[in-house]
Amino acid sequence: MNTQCQRILEYFKKQDKTLTSADAWRKLGIMRLASRIHELTNDGYSFHRERKTVINQFHKKSKVVEYQLKEEPL
Repeated sequence: MNTQCQRILEYFKKQDKTLTSADAWRKLGIMRLASRIHELTNDGYSFHRERKTVINQFHKKSKVVEYQLKEEPL
């Protein structure tokens, strides 16, 4: 498992919160969150995904996906 995936798992275990791609960049230095979530899913982790509409810095609506760790592999 790569370092970025480990950082994501540690974040979920310590914070028990949700994570968006913007949060992953700001808090963890990870730019391609969806790719890392895909890798973790292939490793047996399960995530709840929720699509949300947020207002971006240009005051426009933007759609994001918010991830939350549901289940770890057995």
